[in-house]
Amino acid sequence: MKDLSEKEKQAALQKAIEMEKEYILTDCPTEEFINEYCYIESKDDPGNPVIKFKMWDSQKQALHDIIDNRLNIVLKARQLGFTWMILCYIVHLCLQFSGYTALILSETEGKSKELINRVDFVLRHLPSWLILEQKKVIELEKQYGKGFYRGIYYIKTTLSIEFVRFGQENSYIKAQPATEGAGRSLTGDIVFFDEWAFHKWASEIFDAAYPTINRPTSGKFVGLSTNKRGSFFEHVWKHAEAKGFHKIFLNCFADPRRTQEWYDNTAKAMGNKVQQEYPRTEEEAMLAGDNVSFPEWSYEIHTCEPFDIPHHWRRFGAVDNGYNDPYAWYKIAISDDGIVYVYYENSRWREEAQVKYSDQARVYNASLYYLNEETGKMDKERLDYIVAGLDAWHSNHRDNTGKNLIDYYRDGGLNEGFIPAVTDRKLRKATFHEYLAYIADGNTGNVTAKLQVFRTCEYLIEIMPQLVNDDNNPEVVADLSDIDNPYDSLGYALISHHATKSVKKINEEKTPQQLHKERLMNSGRKSRRMRRR
Repeated sequence: MKDLSEKEKQAALQKAIEMEKEYILTDCPTEEFINEYCYIESKDDPGNPVIKFKMWDSQKQALHDIIDNRLNIVLKARQLGFTWMILCYIVHLCLQFSGYTALILSETEGKSKELINRVDFVLRHLPSWLILEQKKVIELEKQYGKGFYRGIYYIKTTLSIEFVRFGQENSYIKAQPATEGAGRSLTGDIVFFDEWAFHKWASEIFDAAYPTINRPTSGKFVGLSTNKRGSFFEHVWKHAEAKGFHKIFLNCFADPRRTQEWYDNTAKAMGNKVQQEYPRTEEEAMLAGDNVSFPEWSYEIHTCEPFDIPHHWRRFGAVDNGYNDPYAWYKIAISDDGIVYVYYENSRWREEAQVKYSDQARVYNASLYYLNEETGKMDKERLDYIVAGLDAWHSNHRDNTGKNLIDYYRDGGLNEGFIPAVTDRKLRKATFHEYLAYIADGNTGNVTAKLQVFRTCEYLIEIMPQLVNDDNNPEVVADLSDIDNPYDSLGYALISHHATKSVKKINEEKTPQQLHKERLMNSGRKSRRMRRR
């Protein structure tokens, strides 16, 4: 067999390259593409910042799960290279399909720019015969003439990458910060929310973005994050099956280089934060760390099995109003020794069907009736009042009838007296702490508290350990409109009850907290007198 000439060698090499290029763009599995062709930035060795991306087994499994499922939520420990993996997957999709659009959302504009820079890093280290930067194409065409290069090249801007291919539609990777109106402008084949738990308007953006990927034959979503208590991400994780999400959990040992010794040293350095940042289990990932609002909350201490409330106990109700946001209705009873029992709940999760105000009242009103075993007739339990959020007295500008929420509650048959809530957030949290405080029984040694919740009140029990402090004011609970309605409703109830218990004798000095409560209550009474006039 004769030796090949230099020209023949070049032709054979070119043919092999074209075949490999065709394979990458058509039949190459994504796992192989990442392992064989992708390079990422490494912080492990300052002298070697560029390394070949060799996926661990946990990453490979997660990648296949994402490929196989349309809606994916990924809960992970920190620093597992998972964002790099998703970006490499997106690059492969944009190389394979013309007219393909990938959308990436991150917490801030700066982080969104960083993700585009990572994509650019991956692209710059792919084989030059597969794809080139635009500036290199310009250099080639200056040397060899316009139209010389007929392969794929990309154009990078601050927040986007455009894949240009001759004779076909271009593909795009677009990044943007998770701002309030971000979801309205999202239209793509794959949507990737990075650090989803930390997006400020997470639920609103997802609700707006979901229709763009909800197509019968295409559309994919990946929501990736470490956990943040009380976030929409956490809510989706807990209700993933009902929402149609595939759950992927990657613990801190998903990186095979991490040992028990590494974990022990990390735990010493980070304290309580280690479970949130480097969870070993899903349960640890759900912990709130140092920012939990009510660390004293205990299922064993603050909940009880239901029992028949004695008829002579004082009873009242509470409601945090809602239609688009969830609502929360409660009934509360006070025992002879002053224990507050929450014994009835009517609420809903955000994804459940909305219920009209009058229908909410109709359900609540029906719960007041019970069979009197002595007379054999239906009696109605007596509520001293129902405390409601202040917007219950406001009419909506979109409602042409001029009715407020109380009017709609009346339409539902609820004729009990309503009083407006004291909505001071600082007082609400302080009052909760007082009722959650442990009380030791001197005789038995058992521990209880002034607040007891029937275990049938599932929404309240589930959200209490999820509540976290406001980042800017630890004396109030963070505003979590998706889940905090039970907390708000019961808070209104506790303050309305507690106000009557906080008044001291006339000649006795009052604490600043009691004076603050009285000012708030008097302000509410004054506003009610003004409305009556």
